Amino acid sequence: MASETSQILVLNCGSSTIKIKLFETSSSDPKPIAKGSVSKLGSSSSPVSLTLLSQNPPKTIDDTLEKETDHASAIKKLIEVLKSQTSDLQKIKTVGHRVVHGGQKFWDPVRITPDTLDDLDHLSDLAPLHNHPSVVVIRAALELLPHATHSAVFDTSFHKTLPEKAYVYALPYDAAKEGGLRRFGFHGTSHAYVAKQAAKAMGGSVENYKIISLHLGNGASACAIEQGKSIDTSMGFTPVEGLMMGTRSGDLDPSAIFHISSSKFNIEGKTPAVPSAPNGPQITKAEAILNYQSGLKGVCGESDVRKVEELAETGGNGDGGEGGKEERKRRAELALTMYCVSFLSSCFALADLAPGYFGMTLPFHSYNQYRIEKYIGSYYVALSGADAIIFTGGIGENSVEVRRRVCEKLGCLGVELDSKANEEAKGLDEVREISRKGSKLRVFVVPTDEEGEIAKIALGFGNEK
Repeated sequence: MASETSQILVLNCGSSTIKIKLFETSSSDPKPIAKGSVSKLGSSSSPVSLTLLSQNPPKTIDDTLEKETDHASAIKKLIEVLKSQTSDLQKIKTVGHRVVHGGQKFWDPVRITPDTLDDLDHLSDLAPLHNHPSVVVIRAALELLPHATHSAVFDTSFHKTLPEKAYVYALPYDAAKEGGLRRFGFHGTSHAYVAKQAAKAMGGSVENYKIISLHLGNGASACAIEQGKSIDTSMGFTPVEGLMMGTRSGDLDPSAIFHISSSKFNIEGKTPAVPSAPNGPQITKAEAILNYQSGLKGVCGESDVRKVEELAETGGNGDGGEGGKEERKRRAELALTMYCVSFLSSCFALADLAPGYFGMTLPFHSYNQYRIEKYIGSYYVALSGADAIIFTGGIGENSVEVRRRVCEKLGCLGVELDSKANEEAKGLDEVREISRKGSKLRVFVVPTDEEGEIAKIALGFGNEK
């Protein structure tokens, strides 16, 4: 690491993880030189990992955080390990913080000041599972790196262009506006980045294309992008709305929450523990279930798509309780079908198609019909056609099977999947087209780089005098 170069540190904080990435700024595009993470926060032991990307081959240092496994302790540990390997934290001139929810107060990235931090803290009630940990980490980072310029970049920022018809809920208008009850959308930094990368791969500027972006990870969202702007997105007031996810429910009848909150609604005969951040806003039983016990996990017991795919093939080990192995296989297959269908319905409206159009079994049709009714005015229609579909996020970038399941249903839109290209598009660090040459609607796998985007934004604040 040359002494004349300054550095940018990006902090990406989740409810149970913290990721960091360190960049050099000697060129116009920040160059990543180290990355690290702490996972399983809140458990008895949290794995810590730091990889020095600047070394050849990259060197990884593993450690463990024990006893105090909260967010503040985790970021202190990561910075401690980083310092032990890079020696000089004074080179870090700029720190960019990913903050999930900006509310109605923050539609653009901001430099963090005492007043800004107070405002962010007030937003913790709006998103207790996501914003409070970020505020805790920001406070700790300000103490650990007081010489640096700190800025916050919001997941919601990209969606500030949503038209009123897309963000307003059918609630009493004035009361909803006063209370900030509206669609905000999330994964904005990712959707914005991958759209630009796909446009570049198509040979033009993002302003010239209509794109449907699918960010598929443990959290999942779809976004309709026109002229480089978000015009609709599946996540809403919180990241629970929209697509079925690893442990989040996605869309459901709002009245179901009253039943979930009832003492009669138990999981395996027990009321689940409600995970809440220490000294932060407390969450309800319903919030805990909808965020941590639903989605893929709720349907088949596993939240990792790779394990769900394996379960659908083998049924797993053990007796599996009621129904045994065959029931586990059935529910895993149902979970995969529901998962794929939940974002198919975000791509286009199928209400006029015959029930057997796709040749799928009843679980597809019954659940898809439910999703169709909720996603009337879908993204393909909202965009009046599209030029490309993007798969990104951990699942979107790596699950050949999920991409295949989705694309084989898109023939009516002119999608022609290149099976070989799809098989080869896994774990890449570059954009890869997986549709055949001549496909009317092109399909791309685009590795996201939220930290790189945040670094570029943060660099602008660092350059301010």
